[in-house]
Amino acid sequence: MSKLLIIPLIFLNGLSLFGQIEIETNYLDANNWILMNKISVRQFVNELIRPTDQPDNPSKHKYVLQTVGQQDANWITKEDVKFLIKLMDSKEDAKCIMQIKSSYMPTVEKPTLGDQVILLINAYRQKLNFPYELTLCGDFGGKERSEIKRWWKKEKSK
Repeated sequence: MSKLLIIPLIFLNGLSLFGQIEIETNYLDANNWILMNKISVRQFVNELIRPTDQPDNPSKHKYVLQTVGQQDANWITKEDVKFLIKLMDSKEDAKCIMQIKSSYMPTVEKPTLGDQVILLINAYRQKLNFPYELTLCGDFGGKERSEIKRWWKKEKSK
């Protein structure tokens, strides 16, 4: 019986020696603020998704993604836009974006992931640093989405 226990212990010890598989979050500081100089666009989008287990009471939970610094206008690439376009119609609940130097809280309570993705696409289109305002909380209708889809149809073939 002691031989049977040795194999699992060696295996478990091996995991601790080689490290466990973890989701890389080296873009968070000690306050869980997003360090914009260390995050990719896809990681940023994942951080925007609001957990579904949070109730709809903003006074009890934070629905704001707090960021430190900005990325330059080249941060979002054409390949990223290809990924973002697929998410543009998402109705999934998302977080607003707020730079920590802002003293103003966003007013849109429940943006969608699609709305927040439009902010990223518009930053790419306009060659803006991101985030380009102290607070960003999209609330876009179908007109904006249609315009972006027309633009992308022309842009992706370039």
